[in-house]
Amino acid sequence: MIRFAIPSDIDSIMVIEDEAHPEGIRETREIFQERIEHYPEGFLVTVKGGKVVGYICSELWEVDKIVPGLFALNKSIRSRHTFTGNTHYISSMAILKRAQSLGLGRSMFRALLDAVPVTKRVLIVDLNKTRAHRIYIDAGFEPLFAIRDFFTPVGQAPYFGLVMATKS
Repeated sequence: MIRFAIPSDIDSIMVIEDEAHPEGIRETREIFQERIEHYPEGFLVTVKGGKVVGYICSELWEVDKIVPGLFALNKSIRSRHTFTGNTHYISSMAILKRAQSLGLGRSMFRALLDAVPVTKRVLIVDLNKTRAHRIYIDAGFEPLFAIRDFFTPVGQAPYFGLVMATKS
């Protein structure tokens, strides 16, 4: 089942975030709480067996051109989100490992696209997450550019973020 996130989902969301992303890339509890509170229409969770096993969150931006300086981890949704934005930014998505390869990520991604009626969309993804790339490509996203050293995990070498967008 896919539904809008609610504040009481935060502990489950943080378990997923901790499993999905190494330290240095993980976003904070406060950032996720703010996203749920400020733009609940752009934050979905997937529930399987009565437990939240995945999340996807987003915001709306008013931008004319997609440029590298737009992207940052752990940024407040209030810094750029506007309810009348022309660009749908998918800011984060993750599924617990035990729930991967079941089509849940693809379904959740599609549900978010259906829930937010904007045709211009953008996201940034780890250059190495090829399964995620397939979901995005199948939904009409294309690579725009890569940002060197965007992801900086603690104790590991930094790596590229791939910015992908729809043509519209």
